[in-house]
Amino acid sequence: MSRAISLNVKITEGKDWPKPKNAKIPAKFHFSFGFLNGESEKTKVVNSNELQDLNIEKNYNVKAEDLLNLCINSNSDVFHLKFIKGEDDKNAVEYGFIDFNFNKFYSESLVIEDWYTFQLIEPENVPNEEIPKVKVRFEINEPLLLDKERENGNFLTIKLGPITKIPHGWCPKENQSVTDIPLDFIVIASIPTGNTFKNYFFRNGKVISLEDNQYGVSWEKDTQTFFLDNVAQHKLEQLSVNSEPLQFKMIRCIQREKFVDGWIDNNERKYRAKFEAPLRKLMEPGNTSFSTCSLLQQSPDEGDSVLDNRPKSANKRKKKTKDPAPPQLLPEGDEQTHPFEQMETSVNINVYIENPLIPKPENRMKPNLKPSELIPKRKKVEKKIDALEKYHEELSAVVDILVNEYKTLLRKDSNVDRDTFIFELNHSGKYFSFKERLKECVIQVVKEKFYFELKDKNENEIKIFYNDLYVFLTKQMHVALNRIFTNAKTEEKPPMTGIDGKPTDKWKRLADEAEVNENYALTAQYHQERIAHAEEEESPELKEILYEYGAFSMRVKDITKAEQAFRETLSIDMAHIPCLRLYSVLLLMKQQYKEAEVFLQAVVDVDPNDYISWGLLSLLFKKINNPKQEQQSLIYGESALEKQSNSRSSLKILVAKFLLSVHSDELAEDMLLEETEKTPEVLNALAKVYMIRENYEKVEEYLNDSIKILYKSMDTWEMMGEIHQKFGRFAEAEQALETALSVTDQHVDSEPNITLLLKLGSVYLKLHKYEKAKDTYLNAAKEWSSSICWLGVGISYYRLNDYRYAEQSLNEANIQNNKNPEVWAYLTLVSIKNNKQREAEKCIREAMS
Repeated sequence: MSRAISLNVKITEGKDWPKPKNAKIPAKFHFSFGFLNGESEKTKVVNSNELQDLNIEKNYNVKAEDLLNLCINSNSDVFHLKFIKGEDDKNAVEYGFIDFNFNKFYSESLVIEDWYTFQLIEPENVPNEEIPKVKVRFEINEPLLLDKERENGNFLTIKLGPITKIPHGWCPKENQSVTDIPLDFIVIASIPTGNTFKNYFFRNGKVISLEDNQYGVSWEKDTQTFFLDNVAQHKLEQLSVNSEPLQFKMIRCIQREKFVDGWIDNNERKYRAKFEAPLRKLMEPGNTSFSTCSLLQQSPDEGDSVLDNRPKSANKRKKKTKDPAPPQLLPEGDEQTHPFEQMETSVNINVYIENPLIPKPENRMKPNLKPSELIPKRKKVEKKIDALEKYHEELSAVVDILVNEYKTLLRKDSNVDRDTFIFELNHSGKYFSFKERLKECVIQVVKEKFYFELKDKNENEIKIFYNDLYVFLTKQMHVALNRIFTNAKTEEKPPMTGIDGKPTDKWKRLADEAEVNENYALTAQYHQERIAHAEEEESPELKEILYEYGAFSMRVKDITKAEQAFRETLSIDMAHIPCLRLYSVLLLMKQQYKEAEVFLQAVVDVDPNDYISWGLLSLLFKKINNPKQEQQSLIYGESALEKQSNSRSSLKILVAKFLLSVHSDELAEDMLLEETEKTPEVLNALAKVYMIRENYEKVEEYLNDSIKILYKSMDTWEMMGEIHQKFGRFAEAEQALETALSVTDQHVDSEPNITLLLKLGSVYLKLHKYEKAKDTYLNAAKEWSSSICWLGVGISYYRLNDYRYAEQSLNEANIQNNKNPEVWAYLTLVSIKNNKQREAEKCIREAMS
């Protein structure tokens, strides 16, 4: 809001002028007027004969925000007009003055015109008909505050005082009341205005009596409001974000109305002070106010140029007295401790803003689009029922009716036999209805299972066809009956668990194993088998299966497959928060920021405490250079983190770890580089970034730096062991992984994970430490019974020449996954050692297939 306003001031006419001493000579006079803190300007000299047509005019160009702030606060010193008798400074005497109020301009009025009466300097013995009046017109060329400025700006209100625990030197002495104290306290507030700061004044602070015989300082006008345009509001936000305060200075001087020639405030510089109002509380979402009590600090070098900048009277008569100066003005001795510090002098400050700098999450700015507008809901495809399955269903329905009919007959006659039952069915017509009911589905079975044209067929071929059809339908009838009447008990098997310890299905477990073995093509195949099976069975777990496939595709940088899986997931369930979050990350990687914002905003709408999504939003706004919303999102995220987690990690580190879990290394690096302190946690995360990029030298460098700071870190030593493996340094890998297994992680309270045990077991095998390898793999198998674990156990037993347990372990591995060629290969070797030639041949064929 750097607009300039044109202000026209015009004195059009006057009346009730003071009469001159010599009636024959008209009185001469002139005016002086100006703004607060501005220079006074003299007008032309006029005489009392020209009252009807003064036409004294002046134009000003002023900043809109300066004039607006003066109008908001209805400050009596907005504009100052003085009536001065005489022609020049030597003989001129100030006769009266008017303080103009411009608050009508704030209500969008562009013109103020009225008659005003001068306030006389020495009103004694002046008759009413000699108290001068003038008609003044003020006009501005455009409103002080435009609608757009009002929409993008804010109002800052400061309520100051009182000052409490004031120094004893300010308090009344013997036979003195507070009204006799001639001190005036002026506070200068430094308020953001555009890109800079402007000083605004709280004047006329006076000593007052408080409760309990205490004294303080208060201001008659203790509250002022300032308009902040969008630039100034951004400046205020920056102060709040950086925990920087609003700055205030205070000086004291002698009250103008009590000023006497010869009086000097000898302690004025001693009591110059500064204080501040910290703004950090305005960063709380939805907060529009705070109160603080700020200690005064001595600042003797402040305030030289701001003691009193109000326009001075021309040759104003100063009071003269022989009375001694009040004790407050006399020199004070030098104390070892300043009175401010000794008394703990403080001032109360209340700060208000009209609109919160950080709106509540539900009131934040949101994109107009919704996820459902970008991803259409998945249409449910009606599954076509197989004719044979329909035949089975109809048979089951017929059987139910037959059973009910037979039960009804038994209630009437307990001696009902087969012939009687058939007679009743034929007699009632139900037997015929059964045939009609089955006819339609039998026709469909013939169409689908028997492609046979009866035309041009001989009688023998037709009989063969009918015979085959009868046999087929009869066989299927028995299948349906067996389903109905067979109560076979299926053996209850313990649920399978995945590598994360959660219940899972066969395909997911196989996919986990393949991913651990870094066989990503096979992993993708298992995920696809899982999806196909879920779709065929119309499983409610389909959305989770698709999401897991998408997450895997993200980890292997197959962005196309990941996007397809995520969109399929969201077409089924648009409120799937993990999928919304990961799809947003994918869009961020593709630099589709508008779409990413839509999905991330949807997440925090569903769950406002999802701190990871808030962190991702802050990263998004940083990418599009929107610092205001970036900071808002960080604050929302930190607030949610405090509620949801006891983690000592910062929000940015947690977001970076989440990004690394899906191998989004570039985005994670952006978050980590903002961390100024390179803690072990940050260094480990940066090492993971370069691990994904396969820059192992850089990884080792970061890990060594991390170990220097914190030796006992499981994550650090596990990655170090993996690096040694990559370089073929298995002895060093063994030492690092054993250290990871033994140390207590000071950052993450967790048990050693399965992958650590698998890595260590693999290293033991490389070093021919088969006993240790066996024990390590067995421990892993207790936590995760999988083919890869039992294969490790089997290899260890084989190398220890214990072929019996080797065979048992390899058989268990084969049960878990009979598609693993390595398992079949070792079973071949064990069979040869056990002289089982036929089994060895069979195993080698399976391994080769």
